Amino acid sequence: MAAVQVSVVLLVGALCSAAIVLDDSLQALVFDGIGALSAGASSRLLIDYVEPQRSQILDYLFTPNFGANLHIIKVEIGGDCQSTDGTEPSHMHYRDDLSCTRGYESWLMQEARKRNPDIITWGLSWGVPQWIGNGSYFSEDNINYQVQWVKCMASLGISIDLIGIWNERSWGSVDYVLSLRAALDAAGFADTHISLPDGGIDAGLTQALLTNDTFRAAVYSAGMHYPCNVKNPALAAAGVRLWASEDYSQSPTWAGASSWGRYFVNNYLTMNITSTTAWSLIWSVFDGLPYGQAGLMIATEPWSGSYNVTAPIWTSAQFCQFTSPGWIFLGGQGSGTLPLGGGYVTLVPGPNQRGKRGTVGDFTLVIQTLEGGGCDQATPSPQNVTFSLAGHLASASLLYVWSTTEADWFVQQPSITPIGGQFTFFVDAGAMYTMTTLDIGRRGQYPPPPPSQPFPMPYTDDFQSYSQDTTPQFFSDQGGTFAVRTVPGTKNNALSQLVFDAGDSNSWVANPDPVTLIGGASYADYSVGVSVMLPGRNRPPSTRGGLATVVACDATQANQRWVWNTPAAGYIQSVSDQLCLNSLGCTSSIGFWDCVTTGGTCCGSDCYAGLQFRLDAASGQLVSALDTDQNCVTAQPHGPLVLAACNQSAAQRWVYNQTSQQLYTTYSGSAQCLTNGDQPPEVYAKACVRVSQFNGQVQSSWDNGVCLHVSSLGAWSLRSGPTTVGNGTISVDWSTWHRLYVTATGQQFTASFDGQVLKRA
Repeated sequence: MAAVQVSVVLLVGALCSAAIVLDDSLQALVFDGIGALSAGASSRLLIDYVEPQRSQILDYLFTPNFGANLHIIKVEIGGDCQSTDGTEPSHMHYRDDLSCTRGYESWLMQEARKRNPDIITWGLSWGVPQWIGNGSYFSEDNINYQVQWVKCMASLGISIDLIGIWNERSWGSVDYVLSLRAALDAAGFADTHISLPDGGIDAGLTQALLTNDTFRAAVYSAGMHYPCNVKNPALAAAGVRLWASEDYSQSPTWAGASSWGRYFVNNYLTMNITSTTAWSLIWSVFDGLPYGQAGLMIATEPWSGSYNVTAPIWTSAQFCQFTSPGWIFLGGQGSGTLPLGGGYVTLVPGPNQRGKRGTVGDFTLVIQTLEGGGCDQATPSPQNVTFSLAGHLASASLLYVWSTTEADWFVQQPSITPIGGQFTFFVDAGAMYTMTTLDIGRRGQYPPPPPSQPFPMPYTDDFQSYSQDTTPQFFSDQGGTFAVRTVPGTKNNALSQLVFDAGDSNSWVANPDPVTLIGGASYADYSVGVSVMLPGRNRPPSTRGGLATVVACDATQANQRWVWNTPAAGYIQSVSDQLCLNSLGCTSSIGFWDCVTTGGTCCGSDCYAGLQFRLDAASGQLVSALDTDQNCVTAQPHGPLVLAACNQSAAQRWVYNQTSQQLYTTYSGSAQCLTNGDQPPEVYAKACVRVSQFNGQVQSSWDNGVCLHVSSLGAWSLRSGPTTVGNGTISVDWSTWHRLYVTATGQQFTASFDGQVLKRA
């Protein structure tokens, strides 16, 4: 737009005060960036959008000078535990398991970096699997786990700039943080900095930062959550970077956008906070989950392609498009409050800015008179404000002006030509303004997305089109972790539950039983059917054994003693009850079975191969005769043994002591012996309709909807919420597939199992 000379603009009745001097020789703190957080499964559905809508959404978030232009992408390090609106999968379900591509956070960071190579990347755990430290979060296991995640991301081309400790929980100890710092350095990640505590700054942390120079050097920043006039003058005086490492958490209405824009300015003015990160980056989850729509924009319908670019994108743009991490806040009068309410900050390019945006003499002035909710609510009045430019800023000949109000988002206004190094600007109430020497602003816009549509019905998925270890389209885990896996002994895929012991001591909150959601919360009359199998859970009455586990070796225990090639070659028989090690039902679970050598039809032609193993002398692998020797007996912490692809990991190395007749592994650091233990615990499968809401943090919400529940022992029940409306027992052979079916029509419910109606209510 053409420049318009403006020297004085007066509003009758408004205060015209003395000029505010902006002088770049008076520099204060370094600006560390504005970002957003993908965590708590808040971005789950985004990856399921198709093109071009998916790329359009990502452009609005990350592409420089197009939309929000965020400087920071912070993600949850998945830990197989409930973290707000779901669970995110771990890169290590158990000790010797590793996959760097699970979930969607690595994909999201790749997409952000593709659009902005200078974007800052940040990882933080909400929880970790229960095998870590045998349930102890602050352990060597966890240090290795965190470093392994950084390695994983590096293998995908993502360098990690920041890593946290534990979201909104303890920050551990000085020793733990220093050990993590040393481990990152030893692994070649000296440039991956540590930010903590991601919650509240307690007295112990303050004391450690002020008195321990080594610890202070290891901590890059102190991040608080939702700070509101929480001042830390001692830390600020000591030069500790203070950040709002999680903030916002509001609906993306104009009120939410006003709060978000106000935080950019006021967090610095009132608390010396130099970086602010929003939860959440984008609201991309099913309806009925907690904290609905608490994102910078909305994308909840990947099946339709519909999304909504909301006002917080444009209050973000007011700041982010015209600054970069490494710019510097001006001191003196360069940042402060306005006479009739509101505030402003001025930033100039710094010598170590992230990316190149501006040089000496350039500056960006951001003014806010925003109202809305949240911290520091205010009701500013319209006012004229005069600014005087000093130092290198005095040479500015043209200022580009952008504004956002409730009625008009991110609109370029007539430019300003300072007269004699001064200009006066009318600042309205309820607005955000940017005045800058940089002619780089742009309000990017794509054609309107497709209209909103309900979840498509009927919907089916047999999971055969997915790659291994992936989350299928639209499924949203709320407890446990589900992924597509090949059914052992077949070439067919199934959606498999992979968490054997969620536990709670390493988690953010208490974990629901494994459950995954799909569909629309508003549907009322419909049916759901699911084919299920519970591997290793079928035992005829003649069998007395349970699932195979490993425990600390004890030579006095008969259930740890084994004889080989009895009663047939390749059989491993327990001395305690003469049962044999077996791949139960020719699936991935390892347990005990009668040592049958003739007759029976447990799983077709491979029946007896399920009871045959060989101990490979070179590798120590205990190899199953199933699947042409491709699968090995694998130990797992807090869970039964399983068959997994042979990979020579520590969990697959076994030793047989002929004297004690014990078969053991040392994968966990000490000898753990194969044990013929108790009966397997009761487990269940269930199918539900009308799950209108689910809050993984509130146990009372876990019993929601109308559910058919069938246990491994054959007990079934039909429940409407917490109320049982029918129950009974059935005979179930869990080595085969079974069909659960639930129908809801008005106030009538029907539950069936393999076509047999169990209950109408």
